[in-house]
Amino acid sequence: MHENLRRCLAAAGATFADGCRVTVPLKNVADRDKVNLARREHFGPRRPASTLVEIARLVRKDLLVEIEATAVLPG
Repeated sequence: MHENLRRCLAAAGATFADGCRVTVPLKNVADRDKVNLARREHFGPRRPASTLVEIARLVRKDLLVEIEATAVLPG
């Protein structure tokens, strides 16, 4: 789930440690614990501010979750 995000951050010269905000549209709010577990694994103890929203569907029917992230780099 977070591998694509890791690659995008790396392309910008950032890491998960630079993350300051995430928005997570999720098809089934019952999967929230799975999302939180993945966030803890990737962001560590300093997790960014976040918003999780249950939605009816994403653009592709087979997708269950989307993650939008904002990272801030020094200088």
